[in-house]
Amino acid sequence: MSNPPLISVLMTVYNREEYVAEAIESVLLSTYRDFELIIVDDSSTDRSLEIARRYAGFDRRIRLYRNESNQGDYPNRKRAASYARGKYLKYLDSDDKISDFGLEYCIEQMEKAPQAAVGVGVQSDVSLPETVCCPPEKVIHDHFFGRGYLGISPTGCIYRKDKFEEMQGFNVQAGVFADADLNIRLAARYPVLLMQKPFFYYRRHPGQQQNYMQADFIIYGYRYFKALMEKGNLPLLNEQVRYLIAKMYKRHSLNLSRFLLKSLDWRGFRRILKETNFSFEDYLIGFLK
Repeated sequence: MSNPPLISVLMTVYNREEYVAEAIESVLLSTYRDFELIIVDDSSTDRSLEIARRYAGFDRRIRLYRNESNQGDYPNRKRAASYARGKYLKYLDSDDKISDFGLEYCIEQMEKAPQAAVGVGVQSDVSLPETVCCPPEKVIHDHFFGRGYLGISPTGCIYRKDKFEEMQGFNVQAGVFADADLNIRLAARYPVLLMQKPFFYYRRHPGQQQNYMQADFIIYGYRYFKALMEKGNLPLLNEQVRYLIAKMYKRHSLNLSRFLLKSLDWRGFRRILKETNFSFEDYLIGFLK
C-alpha cells in the first residue's frame, strides 16, 4: 500500500465482541477494493481486540491501533481520523454493517459533487432523486424545519477529509451531539450531498441505547442547542432563529415534565433547572411558547 487509498474506513471499537467481526467482514466484502480499514480499539475489556487482530493478520488493508486508556466515543473517532490517509473518511460503527456496494456508491456520488463537504444518507419516506446536492441555505433550513437529516450518526455519512480537518473534526465538548454538530457546521459553509439509496445497516441493540430522558442528556442537549442558536452563524433568517429558540424553550419544558413523570426525581428536576439556568417560572412559560 505505497499509494494512499481513496477512502479510509474508520471503525472505533469498545466492547463489541458480539458484533465487530460482522462489521469488519462487511467492509472486506465491498465491491470497491481500494480502501484502508483503520480500527481503533478503545481499551476494550472483552475479546474485541483479539477478534480485530485476527482479521488484521490476514488483510494488509487493515491497520489496527489500541488506546492505552479509554478515550470515549468522539475522542476516539478523532483519533481514528488522525491515522487516515484517504481522500474520503467513511465511519462504520463496530456494531453496524455496510452494504457490499456501499463504499463504491458513496465514492461515486461524492466524486460527482466535488463541492460537497459531506454526504449523508437520508433514507427518508420523502421521494427524492437518488442523490441531491443542496446548498447551505436549503440544507440547514430543511434540517431544522423538515427532516432533521443532519443528525444522522457517522455511520450514515461520508466526509471529504480536507473539509473534516478544516473543521477540526468532531467537537468533543458537544458530547452525544458531536455528530450533528459537525454536520451542521459543515452544512452551514458547504453544500451537502443527500444520498437516498440505503447503503448501511444500523443495528439496534440494548447495549447502545441511550436513555433520552436522563438528566445529563437533557442538560447537554439544551445547552448545545442554545449555544448553536446564539452563535448566529447559520444561514437562517432572524425570525426563523427566533422561532427555533421559542421551540427550544417549549421542548425543554416538555422534557423536564417527561423526566419528572418518568423518574419522580425532584432532585434531578431541580438539578436540570439549575444547570440550564432555567427557572421554575421559565419552565411554566415554556409551555406557552
